[in-house]
Amino acid sequence: MYGLLGGQFSQDSTGQLIVDVGVSTPNGRSFPDSLAMKGEEVRVGLPAEYAQSVLAGVDLAETELKTLAPGKLSISCATHGTIGSSQAIYKHLSATLVKFFNTASLESSDDELAKLFPGTFS
Repeated sequence: MYGLLGGQFSQDSTGQLIVDVGVSTPNGRSFPDSLAMKGEEVRVGLPAEYAQSVLAGVDLAETELKTLAPGKLSISCATHGTIGSSQAIYKHLSATLVKFFNTASLESSDDELAKLFPGTFS
């Protein structure tokens, strides 16, 4: 599976989380320097078909963390593969991104950050 997702989080005191998911056309410019498997055609952007999965990932993170910091989360960068991208990968990536923004700090240890990616670092 392949996907890349990134964004910005600005914490505030509103008491709620606002999520803005930027979408694109599925045939954005090529992204040749990806970590995708050989033969995968990777394009810049997040097609609209994956936006609901990103929001589902935010809900998943909230369920796991019990509460989310209030503020604005802007999902503003992404790439997708024509073969390896799926609803599941974007749900997982957005949940991980939200957990990172809600738990990581400048003082976070490598071990604490690795816990955000279960099964990846053994």
